[in-house]
Amino acid sequence: MLASGFLLIPALGLPGTIVAAGCINLLIGALVGKMSRTGTVPTPVVQPSPPRFGSVPRLLVAVSLLTGASSFIYEVGWIRMLSLVLGSATHSFELMLCAFIVGLALGGLWVRNRIDTATNPGLLLAYVQLAMGAAAIATIPLYNASFDLTAWVVANVAKTDGGYTLFNLVRYGISSLVMFPAAFCAGMTLPLATRILHSNEAQGERAIGIIYSANTIGAILGLAFAVHIGLPAFGIEYLVASGP
Repeated sequence: MLASGFLLIPALGLPGTIVAAGCINLLIGALVGKMSRTGTVPTPVVQPSPPRFGSVPRLLVAVSLLTGASSFIYEVGWIRMLSLVLGSATHSFELMLCAFIVGLALGGLWVRNRIDTATNPGLLLAYVQLAMGAAAIATIPLYNASFDLTAWVVANVAKTDGGYTLFNLVRYGISSLVMFPAAFCAGMTLPLATRILHSNEAQGERAIGIIYSANTIGAILGLAFAVHIGLPAFGIEYLVASGP
């Protein structure tokens, strides 16, 4: 994302950037195809009774769905908030979205090495959800303070290439302060939910698919709610507060 915004588009233009992305996809496909031909085919594990939706713990499905919904409610609210702070200058959107995605990725990476040693993954998941809600609410006062920081940077940074680089670093720092903590918690949710399911051997991979599909449906519903209902009815700050 950052490479496309800061490097590829200035060097190749929009058509060239799209072609470059397509070439990367083709390269990945070729590498995966080569790996599949040279690797060994695992022996399929036959499950006596594949789980249906009703066999998956309904609470985990609800948690996954609501986490997807709240994450996109936050994202819509934060992007609207930070657009007022960072302005509509070039690279604003990719800086904001990058901070959100990095939070998701690092949250999953952090919890990966701690899932197996957790004595109670369900309790850890509950704490993660509480921390996510608290971090999201804490972004509201940060949002108000970020105006002063941005104004100070604009007034004091030299209008040069180096000054613009520093300005982008400050903008990314503001985006990270607002988005990263809650996104980090959101990134831990699905790994914990799937770990809880795997502790019950009767569930299998289909149950994990249900958890991820519930999260995707929740993200779609959260996005639709935020754009068409929440933002016009509540405004930016109350929309973010409605996420928890």
